[in-house]
Amino acid sequence: MRTYRGRWLFLIVLLAGVLAFTGVWYFASANKEEGGPDAGGFYVEGMAGAPSRVNPLFAADNAVDQSLVSLVFAGLTRLDDKGIAFPDLAETWTLSQDGTVYTFRLRPNLFWHDGKPLTADDVVFTYDLARSAGLTARVEVARVLEGATITKLDALTVSIALPRAYAPLPAYLTLGILPVHLLGGISVAQLMDSPFNQHPV
Repeated sequence: MRTYRGRWLFLIVLLAGVLAFTGVWYFASANKEEGGPDAGGFYVEGMAGAPSRVNPLFAADNAVDQSLVSLVFAGLTRLDDKGIAFPDLAETWTLSQDGTVYTFRLRPNLFWHDGKPLTADDVVFTYDLARSAGLTARVEVARVLEGATITKLDALTVSIALPRAYAPLPAYLTLGILPVHLLGGISVAQLMDSPFNQHPV
């Protein structure tokens, strides 16, 4: 008799627990708001170290800078988890039949957080800086763009003509674009110690 009572008591308690869990889960999911994430807010990330130069051209030397640059700046492209390039600041790109000329079209209505528009001038400026002989830090895209002709076709279009076909080029264009309206008057030698590196836009 005790055995049957014990089993029934166990089953009743188990059933009550399952029903209670199901009820809590149902009401929690029913009250959850539909839609995407809220706009604005704060992002907090703990890291060992301190920022030095929050600038895509110098970030490789400091893990904290790398993390901040990836949050603050965007390139023409980004890489997915398989290392395949997809559009970021660029809306689309095309490739010439001989595989040497890439034409990138920027997304419309891109703005720096100071309100100035982000244009093809910023893209050309950034890649010219990256390839500059006076730049002490070397970024990988500089090697890939060696000998390339980078041209602004209009406010939102940039052409990159390579000396020879290079299919993986879009995967190298993740380098964050810099604002020419703030850095255009600074020499390459002054760029490393520019106040912009501590207060990026």
